[in-house]
Amino acid sequence: MNHYTEQFERQSDVSLARALHDCYETLSIGAGVHGNAYVAKLWTQIDAIYDVQMRRRENLAKRSKIVS
Repeated sequence: MNHYTEQFERQSDVSLARALHDCYETLSIGAGVHGNAYVAKLWTQIDAIYDVQMRRRENLAKRSKIVS
């Protein structure tokens, strides 16, 4: 978990998908243009998005087991 995780936890699933797409798009377009610090920031954001998405999936799986 990193400091972006709290920020992304407040966003909807659609917003997370868009943010993830934007991060990858920025990496593919300008990885050579941006400095290493910016690229590291993007990867940190990507990790945070995946952490939030995984936690949501796990919580959903737990809730569906309780209901069934």
